[in-house]
Amino acid sequence: KRLVVDHNPLELPSWLFEMTSIVGLDLRGLKLSTVPSEISKLVNLRELIVSRNPIRTVPDWIYDMNTLERLDLGECGLSTISPRITNLDHLNWLSIISNDFSPLPPLPTSLETLLVGNNKLTSLPDLRQSKLRDLDASTNPLGEIPSWVYDLDTLETLSFSGTRLKRISDRISNLGNLKHLSLSYNQIS
Repeated sequence: KRLVVDHNPLELPSWLFEMTSIVGLDLRGLKLSTVPSEISKLVNLRELIVSRNPIRTVPDWIYDMNTLERLDLGECGLSTISPRITNLDHLNWLSIISNDFSPLPPLPTSLETLLVGNNKLTSLPDLRQSKLRDLDASTNPLGEIPSWVYDLDTLETLSFSGTRLKRISDRISNLGNLKHLSLSYNQIS
């Protein structure tokens, strides 16, 4: 069961937090300034989308929701995220696009998709122990693709567009499963 209430100008009703069978909750674009702590009562929640809300901080209780597999915190005015995010052992999809992150703490090695585009990142945490399939770090002043990326034999999609790249390592040929590579808007010579 998934509940989508995105882009509605409503107060979240109290009955919502009693629906413990909900596995997905989409609260994008509700103009929330905080993520309601009552969400922590949704013990079966696997997907939480709070993107496009000016929350500015990630509440600590989110790092205790060990059932989460997908977390969307894009466009929330965030600049920090707690190292406690590594507590989310089952998190396999994370979007923190279009925020003000620089730098990021260590991230869960359970990640398969990481979307960090349009931040202020000059480096990325090492995820060589992950099974990352999709990595989008576009529009960050990274300057290079981190060396650990070339060790990701599960990687299928890699986007480093607009990241101030000047060269690409020959090691890119190590990425045998890569199906989509985006390097536009760089100064590669």
